[in-house]
Amino acid sequence: MGVTLTSHQIGVRLLEGWEGEIYRRKAQDDMQTFPILHMANFPLPAIRGDFGSGVVELMKEKNVFISLFEYGPESLDKKLFQRRGIPTGLSIGDFSPVRLHRIIKGQLGYQSFFQESMRAFCLYIVLGGKLASNKTIEDINAILSSISISQLGN
Repeated sequence: MGVTLTSHQIGVRLLEGWEGEIYRRKAQDDMQTFPILHMANFPLPAIRGDFGSGVVELMKEKNVFISLFEYGPESLDKKLFQRRGIPTGLSIGDFSPVRLHRIIKGQLGYQSFFQESMRAFCLYIVLGGKLASNKTIEDINAILSSISISQLGN
């Protein structure tokens, strides 16, 4: 089995062959920052954007990149974040090129905004190609199901 990452009251169990990192960007100009979780089934470059710039350009057909990006507590009241709980049980039909932040030929994306434990998040997933297997989707769902998010301050 893979490793467990835990930081900023977020935890995830990575599968064998996956890597990930939970971190916070350095605050600039009194702007508060929140945790970001990046995971991939290929080596993550050291320098990458919140939603995968610098990563998605390197992806091959069977690669997967996942970003879990936290927004501030003011987002909890927004309609965009009304869904409760991290999405699980995804299927290949949930992915589309029009869901990508930046369209790269052959890639498919998924994006969902939700709240968990009084925290607001965006889940963003990129598949390297249209030929993602059922095993790939099973792996994504296993990882998503393993994510734990605790309320801040607890």
